[in-house]
Amino acid sequence: MGGAIDGRDAQLARWIEGSAFAPGGRPAVLFHGTDVHDDFNIFTRWGEGSIGFHFGTREAANARLDSIFQAAPPDEADGIIIPVLCRASRPLRMRDLMLWDQDDIARELMRQGVLLSDEECDHVVDSMSEATVFAAIEEAGYDCVVYGNECEHKAEVTDSVMVWRAELLKSPFADSFDPADPRLLPQRETSAGDYRDWERLGREIDEARRALASMRDAAPGPR
Repeated sequence: MGGAIDGRDAQLARWIEGSAFAPGGRPAVLFHGTDVHDDFNIFTRWGEGSIGFHFGTREAANARLDSIFQAAPPDEADGIIIPVLCRASRPLRMRDLMLWDQDDIARELMRQGVLLSDEECDHVVDSMSEATVFAAIEEAGYDCVVYGNECEHKAEVTDSVMVWRAELLKSPFADSFDPADPRLLPQRETSAGDYRDWERLGREIDEARRALASMRDAAPGPR
């Protein structure tokens, strides 16, 4: 039994190495509040009017659920909080854009120099695809977004993180830590639909990165 425990701990240490969310090498637990009732084991879909998967303190997750409950009919107010570990290592610091509208994100990425021209900004907005947003951020060398969460934490702002690649996340209760495995709990059965959605999003981001790179190669003048 001791060997199995040691093996898991060693896997976790390798998986979390270099993470921006493991101060002193100790993984921080982040929390996600959701009213999704469908059982899932891979973060693959976000709701209409949102973008990416957002994680923060337990208090922020509870505040998120409170806002969901206030907007829902009394007999439909339900939700859960999901704890995760995150191995993203290159966060882009942004301000809290509240609704994270694609137009607002594109303008903020332009202000920060992630997008290099008005044409690129228009490309991200006109694409109507979140994958294009993530592609631009990844092309600039980042793998997540960190922001001071003013929406859920108005009295004392704390950081939250937005992630879009499920393979950067794991449950603290996972029995193994394969960097290529997107499942929160590898020991649990996972639907084929979850895998398909995860693979589709990855393909869309990779295609959007290639399109952005081609646009930059074709742009006239010095960059």
